Amino acid sequence: MNFKSLKESELLSFTERMFSNIPEVEGLQQRLTTVGYDEKKIKQGLALQKKAKEDVDNNYLQQVESQKTRIKRDEAYMVFKDKISKIRKGLKVLFKKDAILIADLGLNQRFPRPKTDQIDNVKKLIQKLQANKAIHAKLLALRLDEENLKLFTKEIKELEKLLSQNTLDKGLDQTLTEKKNKSISALIEWCDEFMVAARFATDDDEQIIESLGVIV
Repeated sequence: MNFKSLKESELLSFTERMFSNIPEVEGLQQRLTTVGYDEKKIKQGLALQKKAKEDVDNNYLQQVESQKTRIKRDEAYMVFKDKISKIRKGLKVLFKKDAILIADLGLNQRFPRPKTDQIDNVKKLIQKLQANKAIHAKLLALRLDEENLKLFTKEIKELEKLLSQNTLDKGLDQTLTEKKNKSISALIEWCDEFMVAARFATDDDEQIIESLGVIV
């Protein structure tokens, strides 16, 4: 049986059934003991199986949480991008005759592509809009009063948190995936060696081998 060809779910299902069946087959444990697989050795294999299942489950749960964060991040980013796009266009129209102000607000420059750079750009823009009291009255035309600017700043902070969490999730995803892969590899290695011994101990008795869940 090629354990490496099995999906993780198939491997875990098979090994769970195999370890459950070993003590149920009359005389099998006694035969296995003669080839070095006493109850202690079998328990070691069972521990590997439980560890692999735990790591697979943890990896899956983390991926689910990461996906939730990505969805929230993408939704928040789309709101942010749509809002700043409208604001920049509105400001360009509102102050089109004031080239110096347009330049000071950075509106004569291309909007950066990286998300973190976009956020830094917008934070600086908001600060300049808040500081320039001479244009506050005109900003009302774009609903950019102090309250709405503070609200936008709050939304940006939430987006930054989601971006940061997404970065942390990527690292944790990788760590748990590597841990899971290591556990699966250890289980496969144990099963490969065990099946060689089991076939020898049972004289390749197909009925007994099948009782372990192996397709022969």
